[in-house]
Formats: sequence, C-alpha cells, structure tokens
Amino acid sequence: MKIPRNKLTFCFSKYNTNKEILAVANNSPLYTELRNDIKKNGITYPLLVEDLKNGKYKVWIGNMRLAAAQKLDIKELECVVITDISPRALKNKRDELLNK
Repeated sequence: MKIPRNKLTFCFSKYNTNKEILAVANNSPLYTELRNDIKKNGITYPLLVEDLKNGKYKVWIGNMRLAAAQKLDIKELECVVITDISPRALKNKRDELLNK
C-alpha cells in the first residue's frame, strides 16, 4: 500500500536518532548509490512498516530508502504493513519480497 512519506517514522533506538540516521546516510557511499538508483528507477522494494495505530507507521526495514525518499522529495512510498516484528518474521518477510 502507498503511504505518505510524512506518515513514516524511522525505527529509532536509544543508539540513534533521526539526525544521526540522516548524517550516516549522507556520508555513506552505499547511500549515495542507493539514492542515485532510486532517482533513476524509483523504489523497487517496499518498506516493511508497523502501524502504530496513531496515523503513523514505524519503518522496520527500509530506513535508508526512507532517507533517500526525503532527500529526493518522494511524497508516497510503497509499504507492506506487518504485525509480527520479531527478528525472524522481519527477515522472512524481507526475503520473501526480495525473491518475488
């Protein structure tokens, strides 16, 4: 489902914040490559998000794509809403999407 970018939040921990994620992303060659690919081809894999039940969604997989979308001013992103956020479930869903 398409979700407006302003409804998506980064998956923070006590070790990172929005500013820290963006700072790391902006200084990473991998991020630059990802951003250039998204600019050329769009986002090819959906983000895995959790519905926070307050109109917002937490991005569990796809934080770098979200950072790139912000930089490129992409208004909506394709997302898959998940309910099981255990590490195993996240990995299985990611692998399922990558193998389609």
